Amino acid sequence: MNAKPSDSWRTTLTGTRKSDSRFLETSSTAITDSAKWATSIATIDATPFIVVGSAARFNNLFVAETVPRDESDEDRDVTNNLVVRSAFSAPSPIHSMSASGSRLLTGDNTGCVQIFELDHAELGGKGKGLAHIAEFSMIPSKTRAPISPPQKMVGSLRIQAMEFAPRAVESEDASDRFLATVGKTLYVCNLEEQKVVTSENIGADTLLTASWSPHMDSQLICAGGVDRSVNVVDARLLGSPTAVIWTAADAHQLSVTDIQFNPFVPYLMASVGEDAVVKLWDLRYLRHPVGRIDAHYHTINSIAWSNSHAETLATASSDRSWRAWAFMSGAETLRDTSPEAFVGCPGSEWGRAPYAESKSKIAIGAQMIGESTDYSSPVIRVVSSRRYLDTYYTVSAVGQVCCHTLAGDVFEPIVPHYFDAESTAERTVEELIHTRDLTPAYSDVVNICRTARQDGQLLALNEVAILKLCTPPPPVDPTSWNFPARDMTERTVGSEAVTKLRAEMDEFTYLLPPGFGDVMTSMKLIKPRLRSELGMAISRCEIVTDVLDGKWETVTKEEKLICKGMELDQHFINGSSLRFLVQAVLQHEYIKGLSFGLKLIQIIEDTPQRPFSDTTDLFSLLLFPTVFDDSAHFPPADLGETTLYNRRKGVVAEYVNQLLEIDRENVNNLPRKSSKQQEVTPQAGKTRHVRSASTATTVTASEGRVSTALRPPTEPKSQAMRRLTETSDTITPMLRLEIRLAKAQQNNGDNLYAEVIKIFDSLDEPTEEGGMKQKRPFAEKTISAYAISLYFDALLHHCRFLDYYSTLFDLVALYVNHDIANTLLDHALDCGSLGFDAQINELYLIATSKLAEALDRNNPTREPLEEVLFLAIDKLKEALVLVVQCGGYLSKLGQADKDRVEKIRAGFLTLFSTLRTSLLRALDLIDTVMGAGGVRGAAQSAQSAVRDTVITSTTVSSRRFGQPVVGPTHNPATEFLMEVNGLVDTLGKVGRTDVTALVN
Repeated sequence: MNAKPSDSWRTTLTGTRKSDSRFLETSSTAITDSAKWATSIATIDATPFIVVGSAARFNNLFVAETVPRDESDEDRDVTNNLVVRSAFSAPSPIHSMSASGSRLLTGDNTGCVQIFELDHAELGGKGKGLAHIAEFSMIPSKTRAPISPPQKMVGSLRIQAMEFAPRAVESEDASDRFLATVGKTLYVCNLEEQKVVTSENIGADTLLTASWSPHMDSQLICAGGVDRSVNVVDARLLGSPTAVIWTAADAHQLSVTDIQFNPFVPYLMASVGEDAVVKLWDLRYLRHPVGRIDAHYHTINSIAWSNSHAETLATASSDRSWRAWAFMSGAETLRDTSPEAFVGCPGSEWGRAPYAESKSKIAIGAQMIGESTDYSSPVIRVVSSRRYLDTYYTVSAVGQVCCHTLAGDVFEPIVPHYFDAESTAERTVEELIHTRDLTPAYSDVVNICRTARQDGQLLALNEVAILKLCTPPPPVDPTSWNFPARDMTERTVGSEAVTKLRAEMDEFTYLLPPGFGDVMTSMKLIKPRLRSELGMAISRCEIVTDVLDGKWETVTKEEKLICKGMELDQHFINGSSLRFLVQAVLQHEYIKGLSFGLKLIQIIEDTPQRPFSDTTDLFSLLLFPTVFDDSAHFPPADLGETTLYNRRKGVVAEYVNQLLEIDRENVNNLPRKSSKQQEVTPQAGKTRHVRSASTATTVTASEGRVSTALRPPTEPKSQAMRRLTETSDTITPMLRLEIRLAKAQQNNGDNLYAEVIKIFDSLDEPTEEGGMKQKRPFAEKTISAYAISLYFDALLHHCRFLDYYSTLFDLVALYVNHDIANTLLDHALDCGSLGFDAQINELYLIATSKLAEALDRNNPTREPLEEVLFLAIDKLKEALVLVVQCGGYLSKLGQADKDRVEKIRAGFLTLFSTLRTSLLRALDLIDTVMGAGGVRGAAQSAQSAVRDTVITSTTVSSRRFGQPVVGPTHNPATEFLMEVNGLVDTLGKVGRTDVTALVN
């Protein structure tokens, strides 16, 4: 047994629950109802007007307006004033009413419905804005209300309840359906046709209340009355035995006076009755309520859910009070009163500890957050405003009309906080969202996100959490729950059902309620521009988190949104985010990733106020590996045209994987879920580092495993890339070239190398420089190591050795301080020398075959001897000229790796020596056949060709592209050119000296 409490418990019952006047703003007025018989109140859609009805025969319909307080008003505690604008006389007494769009319906005590037209623009004028247009009776004309015999009660024809069916948020027209109750019959009527569509007797006695559900396509109706039951009806099934799909018999101890569906959670419903109790029902379960409020000490006549908080509602009672309540997941009470069960009083020694046998009967309790007792008569009706948040209108029996507005601060004590005081910006946003002060909240969030973009961050600290706070969750999916069958005992409310609802309540209490976006739209709470800015921030965050979760397809799906965001806001995607989004696509669809990157770059080009240098990281990725990167990423020199493309994709995929790991580690407080899916946890305000569940993924290309650790970019690379991206004139054409090459490789036709050369040559549009016409330097065409390698392979394939060695040695000289220089020299050694040797050898074999033919005097088909000899000389001369031209380019390699340059030079010298010897032997044979005159002419021709080649190659080699080379240099071509000059001198002596002696 619990110990007997002290008297302190008495002060916890009501005294400390009176709300602070600072948290409740109230204004009131009175209608001039001579009968003192007010019956109903209704709000006009999205306007400050309300309509009040009376059962008086005349002067029974009033229009009042909520007028914002003038800043000069001395009463600073009042923010809105209620002013009665007009009084009208409806054709019959009013016992119920409902408004929708431009229509107002009233119900009388004879079963007749009066239809009025509303002109919202005129309602503020006295006697204007409301006109009676029609009347129709739901009851057959022969039916008359029975007269009650003495000591007996009979049913009446009074329309106890009336309500328009909900309409779409974007619609301005009145709903074409409405419900009404007469006796125990529920009617569904068509407004335009003014007829009853269907009807059904619900319950065993008079229905006092009925209301539409704003969910489920407005097909559900709740109804209750004198028989104390609460029922849910499917309007589509009215007239059939299965119309009532959910019921709670004996829901209250006395008559049920009002029932309302929760506007945000479709399976929650609240009912009140003459027993002064509020009961919360979960329609997924049977028999018992899941929440309870012992709200008043007299009949509760009406309830109204909050239009901003899913856990809040207001009650109007015959004890002459209005109260606002908030269900709290941590509050406990008993679902039914019993002398055998007790839950302790808050603040007392008993606390909240129930008897053990009562635990299965625990329900969710509530805390009172607002109260007004300034009424002189019973409060008969309360409705929630359709224009102002957390505002309720009430009317008392004698015509006192009040407007109660809960200040946002009232929600602070009852809503949990997950950001601590140190997270100043996030805590502020959290508080603003809880108080539904959305404009400053959204502005703060947009600024937080924009500041993070300007600072180069992928996501701001806690960005996912605060964006989730600002994002109205979508309406509850109708397929996520269902009504239980009446015999499903396992779906009876118990501790499990209450526990489940507590967890759900934690979420929709902390966050904006499900479907709140419709309220924001209808009330125009946020200006379109601010809402658009926040929407873009949310979309961007969702895209980023999806990519971090491996959902790269999101980028391609949202490509248009990304481009639109960049066009509207230059800070929407910063430099690091550009690279991050493109790399997600590049890893899986290489060409599509390149094209996507180009599209984003073009948007930046068209944004004058945005520096083009923002694309530095993106270009480093799209052209990776560049000439400034580590040689470990470069293509091996022995790859063919097919494997080169596959190798490139594998290297890029591995590079992207490692970049993604770095991005994950750099994002703080980012849960591994999108902002729509993030769970609300107490740790949401703490900093967390998010890492992948595994290490970087290793990508396997078709020719082998690519597994190279990512090294941070060197300062020379960073400086070079920043210089290149100062303007788009050079770097953007490089990306276009990359796309064309990637497409050519993907097609992989027989003419790949021809297409590659064609692509590169198309960039050689002459440019004016120093008054001379010259082609674009190759270094301005691309910085992609793979593109360069592909180009050199194509040159070798088409035997364009002059272009090959000239361009390759130019690039070695330009990038001599980068790894690419040695990679290119290796290409010359491994691939260039093979192709070049083969070409020279082909010419040499032709020459030697002709010499052999000249010596074979027994060959009957031989050509004239002189022609054969001169043809051999021409081939040798052609080979010599080619060797001298290419070897002359060695002068560009003054600062290159000496060992590699020496090997290349040795190759040229070997070829030159072989050709020199063969040429002199051929001249000796000509001397023997044709004499001194013939050999002298042949020697002079060869001498002239070689000498001119030396002069030309030396002149070309003296010009360099790019920055001048700093430091001491040597000329690797010196020894080679000395050998060439020696040959020139030797050829000059032919005809004056015995050729045989020159050969030896």
